[in-house]
Amino acid sequence: MNLNNFNPFKEDSSMFPFRWFLLILALLSGVLLYSDSSGYRLFSGSGQQQWSASGQQHFHK
Repeated sequence: MNLNNFNPFKEDSSMFPFRWFLLILALLSGVLLYSDSSGYRLFSGSGQQQWSASGQQHFHK
């Protein structure tokens, strides 16, 4: 396997049309791995109620 053909930033590479997709995918993967390892929560809303197995605690009329 020739790794020179895998370089997505060379124009003669078969992966050249996907270079920006691969770069963004690598950056997002890095951010998600870092946030997972550091304990930083990206997708948790602090103002939202959490689901409870015992049902609703407050009833709105």
